[in-house]
Amino acid sequence: MGKTLLASTPLAQKVIAALEPLASMLPWSKRLIFKRFSESILNHRAAIANATELTPIEAALVLLLVVERERNDSVHNEHFSRIERLEDQLDALKKSQP
Repeated sequence: MGKTLLASTPLAQKVIAALEPLASMLPWSKRLIFKRFSESILNHRAAIANATELTPIEAALVLLLVVERERNDSVHNEHFSRIERLEDQLDALKKSQP
């Protein structure tokens, strides 16, 4: 018989509960970040449940790294795009001056 696995939602809730004592000792601003991490864990609970070679906490931490990398890439791309637009506007201004 194989080992019994928790369903994805209780598993995600168990991971969040395990991290709760740590979060409770954080300043309020960091607890808000923890809350967003908890939401990410719940949103990706099926992926955590399917990572059977990892412990649930390991899977959750890898997931959070992926989510944060995606967010950072998005912010980077947005800033890069804005910089390019500003450079284009600056070039247009330079060309329009006598």
